Amino acid sequence: MELSRVIYLAISLLLIYACYTDVKNRIISNKVSLCAMALSLVLMLSHQQWAVLLIAIIVLVVGFLMSIVGVIGAGDVKLACALLPGLTWSEGIDFLLLTGFVGIPVSLFTLLYLKFKGGDKKTSVPYGLAIAGGYGLQFLLR
Repeated sequence: MELSRVIYLAISLLLIYACYTDVKNRIISNKVSLCAMALSLVLMLSHQQWAVLLIAIIVLVVGFLMSIVGVIGAGDVKLACALLPGLTWSEGIDFLLLTGFVGIPVSLFTLLYLKFKGGDKKTSVPYGLAIAGGYGLQFLLR
C-alpha cells in the first residue's frame, strides 16, 4: 500500500474520532487537529502544491473572526485548516464547497432535533460532521 493511502486512512480515522467527540461533547480536540495537520503536511510535500496554504490561511483568519462572534466553533476552523494542506488547490476549493453543502443537512437535522426533542436553544451544530463529510465526498467525487 502506498504511503498516501495510509495517510488518507489515518486521516479518516481521525475524522471519525473527531465526529464522535463533536457529536457527544461538541469538542474537537487540538490533538486531533495537530495529527491531521502533520499528516496533511506530509501529503503536501508529496504533491508539492504550496498555493493551497493560501486557502488554509484565509480559512484560518476568516474562521477565527467568525468564531469570535460565535458563528462557528474554533475547533471546526482548526480541523478544516488542518486538512487543507494535504489537498491540491482544486481539491481544497471542492472540499470547502462540499463541506458547506454537507453542513446544510447537518444543521437542519440539529434544528429539527432541538425542535422535537426540546432542549437548550443555544445548542451548537456539530460541524465536524460536515467537515468530515466534505472531506470524504471530495475523494469520492474525484
